[in-house]
Amino acid sequence: MNTIGQKIKGLRLNKKLSQGGLGKLVGLSHSQIGWYERDQSNPDASMMEKLGKALGVPATYFLEKEPSNPEEQDNKIMKGRLERTLEELQKVKARLEKSEKENMSLMRKLLGFKDEE
Repeated sequence: MNTIGQKIKGLRLNKKLSQGGLGKLVGLSHSQIGWYERDQSNPDASMMEKLGKALGVPATYFLEKEPSNPEEQDNKIMKGRLERTLEELQKVKARLEKSEKENMSLMRKLLGFKDEE
């Protein structure tokens, strides 16, 4: 079973990131990333969230028992990426809907119509 540090290092290397590069993404120094990777320190829950986002996995990945099947591992990583993509798409949709309502309201005002309550 891989340790939290081994998981961080493996994902970082797969993303072709240096320790410093990952550190910049999550707001840490390269030396702190090294401490994590050597299991000399463990990230707290909020840092696991940041690391997961930067590395494309759910934060819970770091605490899970390794699946014995590599395909299952890939599926978990893909599921985390899809969940984050869906969240981002939902945010974009909400912004577009808000923008559309604001534009319609502005057009109605410019044309002299009263806004519907």
